[in-house]
Amino acid sequence: MKEIVLLNVKDEIEATFAEDVLKDNGIQSMRKLSGFSGYEKLYMGTTYQGIDIVIDEADFEKASTLLSEATKAYAEGDLVEDIFDESEESDGDFDAYYLEKKKKNDKIVNIIAGVILLGFAIFGALIIGPLVLTALSLL
Repeated sequence: MKEIVLLNVKDEIEATFAEDVLKDNGIQSMRKLSGFSGYEKLYMGTTYQGIDIVIDEADFEKASTLLSEATKAYAEGDLVEDIFDESEESDGDFDAYYLEKKKKNDKIVNIIAGVILLGFAIFGALIIGPLVLTALSLL
């Protein structure tokens, strides 16, 4: 198997899209980060050099055609509705679904923030408070 770079995409979303199209059509692919991209991704969460989608050279023509057709269908809006309608959690209303998820996530974030603030308050009362009282009594 001789590997060849099919395309370079800018982020994880595009890489996943390309890999899913290829996988659904029986073409194996993998991601490769070039140069210092691995360090960029580790420290910054993204890479400015993009992500290479690598396939077997024998599948290049078929893969190019498939991705071209899938990208065109996505740009026309054909894929988004099909994918969303197949979701088991969805009733087809994206905005309501997204807002419900956001509310749940906001509750979790608020609980975590409350626990952290409570921890600081307890730390302040138990550790800092006596130190301040001792310092004031020395004056």
